[in-house]
Amino acid sequence: MPQIPKMTAPLRWIVSGIMAAASAFAQGPPAAGKPGVATPGQTRAPLGATPAEPMYTPNGTPIVPGTNGTNNMRGRPSMTLLNGTVMIEDGSPPPEPVRIEFTCGMRKTETRTDNKGHFDFLIPRFDASTQRQSTTSTTSTSTPSSTTLPPGEGRSSVQQPTQVCSLRATLPGFEAAERTIDSDVIKVSIQLKSDRGKTGYTISLANASAPPEAKDAYDKARKAIGNHDPKEARKYLTKAVAIYPKYPAAWVELGGIEMNAGETEEAKQSFGKALAADSGYLPPYERLAVIALNAQKWQELADVTERLIRLNAYEYPEVYYYNAMANLGLNRYEAAEKSAREALNQDPHKFARASYLLGMMLAKRGEYASAAEQLKAYLAANPSTPDAEKIRLQMTEFDSQARRK
Repeated sequence: MPQIPKMTAPLRWIVSGIMAAASAFAQGPPAAGKPGVATPGQTRAPLGATPAEPMYTPNGTPIVPGTNGTNNMRGRPSMTLLNGTVMIEDGSPPPEPVRIEFTCGMRKTETRTDNKGHFDFLIPRFDASTQRQSTTSTTSTSTPSSTTLPPGEGRSSVQQPTQVCSLRATLPGFEAAERTIDSDVIKVSIQLKSDRGKTGYTISLANASAPPEAKDAYDKARKAIGNHDPKEARKYLTKAVAIYPKYPAAWVELGGIEMNAGETEEAKQSFGKALAADSGYLPPYERLAVIALNAQKWQELADVTERLIRLNAYEYPEVYYYNAMANLGLNRYEAAEKSAREALNQDPHKFARASYLLGMMLAKRGEYASAAEQLKAYLAANPSTPDAEKIRLQMTEFDSQARRK
C-alpha cells in the first residue's frame, strides 16, 4: 500500500473507508464455470446450456411436455419441429454453445446449440379451421410458396398459412445473426461472422482449433464442474492442455479451480498461458484483476483493468469498479473518480458501492457536502449493508465539515 500522510479525523474516515470497500468487494474467487468472476453480490453462471424456459404458442398458450406442442382446441395453432444448424464463416462448428432466441408474436423462448452447432425448436403451425379463416384475408403475395429459401433449407410438405417469426443467434466474439422464419420452414442454417477485429472477445477462436481428444477432455471437465466435482474437472482440464497447450478456455477453467483451492500463483500462471495463446481473450484479464484486488496489489490491478477497459469493457462493466479501487489505492484520485462515475453509469444499483468510493474521494478534496450526498445514495441503495452504521457516522461528520466551510 502506498504511504498515506498523517490526516485529520475526517480523512482517517476516508482511509478506513477505502479498505472497507476493498474488503467488502473481495469476497474470494468465484466458482469455476463460465470464464469470468463474481460481481458485487453476484456470481457468474457456468457457461453451457441453460434450463429450458417454458415454450408458448403465439397467443400465450403454454406447450405441455409430451404433447409435441399440439393443441386440439379449434382455431389454436399446432406445432412443428424446426431443425437448425449454426456454423462460423469458415464452415466449422462454433467453438462454444450458441444462444438461440426464437420470437413469435408476443412470446419469446431460447435454447443453446449442442457442441456441433445443432438445435431445434417447436414452432407454430395452424390447423385446418384456422387455415380456412386465414385464406380469405391472405393475399397471393404472402403465400408460403412465394418465399425463396436459402440453399440447404426446407419447408414442410403440407402448406399452411404463414406465421412469421424470428430467430436470433448470439455468441460473444461474433456478430449476432437474425433470420425471419415462416411457420412452414422446417430446416434452417445460420452463419456467424467473427467480430474479433473490433474488440476483445469472450470466446477465443483458438478453442475451435483444439483436436478432438482435447475437446473431449474439456467437455468432460465442464460436466464435472457442473456436478461440483473440482477434482475430476482438474484431471480432465490438465489432460486437455497437455494435448493442446494453446487452449485458452481450458487454461481459464483450470485457473478458476486453482483460485478456488487457494493456489493463487498456479492460477496466475494458468491465466498467463491463456493470454499467451490468445492475448485478445478477455476472461483471463478479469480473473487476474480479482487476484490483484484480493491481494491489494494496486499497480497490478490498475495495469490489468486498464488493459481490459481498452479491449472491451462492455463485456465486464465491473472492471470500472476494480479500476477505481486500484487508482484510489495509488492515490490517483482523478482517475479513480472517473472510473467510479463510469461504474455508476453502467449500473447504479449493481455497482452502488462506487457511490461510497466516490464519496470518499470527494471528501479527500474537501467537497464534504457532495461526499455526504454520495454516502446517502449508497445507503439508499443498500440500507442493510453491514457497515451502514459506520457510514452514517461518516455522513454526519461530512455534513458537519460542510457546515463549517
